[in-house]
Amino acid sequence: MRVSTMLALAGAFIAGVYAAPVTEAPEAKKRGNYYGGSVYQDLNFGGLREDMYVDDDTCHALGSALQDAASSLKVYDGSTCNLYNAYGCGEGEGWVVFRGPTDQSALAPSFQDKISSYKCFDS
Repeated sequence: MRVSTMLALAGAFIAGVYAAPVTEAPEAKKRGNYYGGSVYQDLNFGGLREDMYVDDDTCHALGSALQDAASSLKVYDGSTCNLYNAYGCGEGEGWVVFRGPTDQSALAPSFQDKISSYKCFDS
């Protein structure tokens, strides 16, 4: 076999390895709890991601990078997440419930770039 043929085959193999799709585990472990969903900075699940974990109706603030900056979200099968556009899960300003599995590639305008806190729990 010629060297040029071997190099072409090796290049095709390497390209195939790097082109393989990456999958993420939707229920990664975190401090004894599992993730109920994820919010994303950009539309269509792009940009920064923050995982929301299930914690028996405990209110959690989004991290400073995504505070009032999330544009899309995923809620995983078996989980329900309440999203609030107020700090401390205050219901006065508005909230919305998503039951998994759901993929919201674009949040409604009333919640896009306005989510401040959340509660996720088992459905």
